[in-house]
Amino acid sequence: MKGLYRKYVGFTLIEVLVVAAIIGILSAVAYISLNEARDKAKIVAAYNDITQFELALRSFRTVNGEPWPVLANNNYVTMRQHSIDALINCSSSCTFPNFSTYLAVAPEPLDGVINYSYANTGTAYECGGDDKHATGVSIRIGNLNASDPDSPLMDELYDYLNQKVDGGDDDRNCGQIRRGGGSSSIYYLIGDN
Repeated sequence: MKGLYRKYVGFTLIEVLVVAAIIGILSAVAYISLNEARDKAKIVAAYNDITQFELALRSFRTVNGEPWPVLANNNYVTMRQHSIDALINCSSSCTFPNFSTYLAVAPEPLDGVINYSYANTGTAYECGGDDKHATGVSIRIGNLNASDPDSPLMDELYDYLNQKVDGGDDDRNCGQIRRGGGSSSIYYLIGDN
């Protein structure tokens, strides 16, 4: 009788392959979930950076009792929008002197793709129709990656902001959140002229 029962010491090849397949599937699911969570964290971080920048701008304006500074010039990049770094590093003769009192550290560009700046062309906020853009005092969220103007991160950020701030309105040119600059920028309206 002892010869009929053979004792196996190890695992069969099939058992090892089944376990390896299960581990592979679980790893793939965990990797996808982790990437989605990381992307969501980037979007929430961007929203927090934007709201901190807005709070600093509003605080500066309230304390100093001044209207929103207008940055009017044909050179859009250098004059009509100021990066947060430029605002923080300025001590006099600039748009927001001593702004570092209100916002000490500028947020890093998000994922090397998105940066933030103050934008005010002096045009009043206007809303309505596909060919009218909502302008006014805004925080511009710009895409630094010119080779990928339709960045999925920008689209996800716009959707998040649109839902969180505007309640998911359908008009991309109306409301507190709008797309602009060939859809490679997002404008977060914080005031009017």
